[in-house]
Amino acid sequence: MSKNKLYNYFLIEFLKNYLVLLLAFSLIIWVTQAVRLLDLITQDGNSIITYIKYSILQFPRIFSKISMLFFFIGLFWTILKFEESNELRVIWLIGISKKNFKNFLYKACFLLIFIIIILKNFIVPYSNKYSRDLLLNTELESFQNLIKENNFNNPAKDVTLYIEKKNTINEYKNIFFFEKKEKGSRVIIAKNGSFFSKKENLLIFSEDIILKYQQEKKPTKANFDKLSIDISSFVKKKTDYFKFSEILSEDLFYKFLYDENFNQKLGSLSQLNQRIIYPFFLLILIQVLSFLFYPQVMNLNYLGFKYFVFIYGFILIMGLELFSNLLSKSIIYSILLYFYFLLPYIVNKFFLRKINE
Repeated sequence: MSKNKLYNYFLIEFLKNYLVLLLAFSLIIWVTQAVRLLDLITQDGNSIITYIKYSILQFPRIFSKISMLFFFIGLFWTILKFEESNELRVIWLIGISKKNFKNFLYKACFLLIFIIIILKNFIVPYSNKYSRDLLLNTELESFQNLIKENNFNNPAKDVTLYIEKKNTINEYKNIFFFEKKEKGSRVIIAKNGSFFSKKENLLIFSEDIILKYQQEKKPTKANFDKLSIDISSFVKKKTDYFKFSEILSEDLFYKFLYDENFNQKLGSLSQLNQRIIYPFFLLILIQVLSFLFYPQVMNLNYLGFKYFVFIYGFILIMGLELFSNLLSKSIIYSILLYFYFLLPYIVNKFFLRKINE
């Protein structure tokens, strides 16, 4: 078997292990999160279609978030399988040096780094931004799910609703409704209320209704036996803030270069580090896993040596995740991030060189 065929064989086996693990755990996490996101329907009043779209848009973020961990696990698993089946020994016997094999892994890794950078810089930010816009711009689908009894509720923008009691079929007792408008406000007080949903979502007030208007400093008051409000005209509550993960990469570069607000600059730099610098940590993980090629040089049995390598790599990945949560706190953490890349690289290179002497 030629050297190139062995290289390709190892790479294919690794990719199979890596992608199966990554896809399987991404789906598990995605399903778990999709269950948690049911609150978008039950508490936030979104439609089922909006919920499905929003849930699907979360998958690229989950996929990219765990890609590094399962790169490490997938490569670790592949090397152990080759070692246990003596296939690594065959690779060394046909004349492929351990140094050349590591260089092959580095070259293959650069292609994966490029793919992850594309994913983090274009696909994930777009899906994050689109999912946020989806929640902000869709109409209010369900109003009654947002209402709790004996509580002041804010189910829509500039709307406050209080009900004393609520039964299982969404009939209400003792209702106070307040709506703020551009030129005034509207107050409705009623003894009973309910929803009617057929073609339109109507909130029906009945019995002892008092309607008060406050427009241009001219209050008016009227009494009715029955009154309805079309809630489809209400606007969902919207947040004025955004997350840096929801900003497209070109906008992040612009904010970092030209925004006068230091916190905005720092947040942009933090997110750019995560999108561009983080993927190169895969090269350090290859260094760590290269120790598995030299089990005989450690004063440990092979099982203990495998555990040592795995725990060492896992700690490095967890440390990187810790930095991801701290980068936006201070510029110092961004500087420490580069040292965090440099220090393991130097230490690993020193010991690998010692081993090869």
